[in-house]
Amino acid sequence: MNRRLEDKTILKVNMLGGFSLVYGNKPVPNNYSGTSKMMQLFQILLYAGREGISRGELIDRLYGREDLEDAGATLRVNIYRLRKYIQKLKCFENDDCIWFQEGVYRWNYTAVPLERDTDHFNTTAEAALKEENPEIKMELLKEACRMYRGEFLPELAGEEWVAIESCKYQKLYVDCINEAAVLLKENGQFAELLELSSQASSIYYFEEYYLMQIDCLMALGRYKEAMEIYETAAAFYFEELGLEPLKKCWTGSVR
Repeated sequence: MNRRLEDKTILKVNMLGGFSLVYGNKPVPNNYSGTSKMMQLFQILLYAGREGISRGELIDRLYGREDLEDAGATLRVNIYRLRKYIQKLKCFENDDCIWFQEGVYRWNYTAVPLERDTDHFNTTAEAALKEENPEIKMELLKEACRMYRGEFLPELAGEEWVAIESCKYQKLYVDCINEAAVLLKENGQFAELLELSSQASSIYYFEEYYLMQIDCLMALGRYKEAMEIYETAAAFYFEELGLEPLKKCWTGSVR
C-alpha cells in the first residue's frame, strides 16, 4: 500500500509517568513487565527514534551491569523475541518495525511513524521558557505543565540512562511551573495555579508545591481545604521524613 508517510497511522508513545502505547485510537496491549529485558529493549528503541542507537550502546544500556559471556548473542535473542512480540500484537499495518543498518538499531518510521510525549513536552517547555510575550508565555507554560504526567519511565528509574533523561525532564518541568506560578500569582489567577500546584504535589512531594496549594486556597477563601492540605502535608513530612511540620506559606501568606 503506497501511502504517503503523513497518511499513515501514528504510534503514540507515552513515557512520562509510565509507559504506554496508542496506535490510532486503540491502546496497544502490554503483557510484559516494563522491567523485562525485551520490554526495556522496546522502550530504548522507541526512545532512540530516527537516529537509532548503536549496537554497543544498546548492549551497555541493557546488560552493562551484568557479567554475560556473550552479550551480543543475548541481544540478538531479545531482538528476535521483540520482533515476534510485535508480530503477535497484530496492531500495526506493517510489523517490520526494527531495522539494523551499519551497526545501528532503529525504529522503522516508514512502517510505523512515532509521536513521543517526551518530544512534545520538551518542545513546548523550551518554547515557553524562551518566549518573551507574557500572554503567549503563560499559555505555553500551562500547556507544558499539564503535559508532564510524572517521571520518565519510572519502572526503570534505577537505570543510569533513564535517570539522566528523567532529571532533564524534571528540571524543565520545575522551571516551567515555577515561572507559571510567578505569572499566575501576579495576575491573581489562583484557581489555575491551584490546579497546577495540585498536579505538581501529586507527582513530587516537594514542600513548595503543598505551600502553593495552601496559598492559593487561602487566596480563594477556601480555608478549610487549606487546613486539610496543611495537615496532610505536615503528617507526611513528620511521619515519613521525620521533619518538622510546615511553618510558612509559599512566598508569604496571601492577604
